[in-house]
Amino acid sequence: MSLERIARNFRSSREDEPKSAESTESNDCLPCRLVGGLGCIGITCYVAAQARGTKRFTYATYMFISASFAAVGSLRLAGLDYLRKTTSFFSKAFEKIDKSEDN
Repeated sequence: MSLERIARNFRSSREDEPKSAESTESNDCLPCRLVGGLGCIGITCYVAAQARGTKRFTYATYMFISASFAAVGSLRLAGLDYLRKTTSFFSKAFEKIDKSEDN
């Protein structure tokens, strides 16, 4: 896959995102947060149950994954804006590619 194709796919997915702060808040409604947060909490319970009876290293790995899902689910239920970064390494890199293509 070429870098131009990746950049094109990234730009097309970014165009679908809402532009204003009001529409961002409406997309993060309470039912959406409940489904996402409780889904992650459910995955936490499932992974923790699968960890029972495994060996030491495998148990630690399962519990780390379980704790990660618990953290993400808790943040989602609380409605915190984690992972919503306006600028990322990739967006900056693609802006440089666009500028170089324009010249």
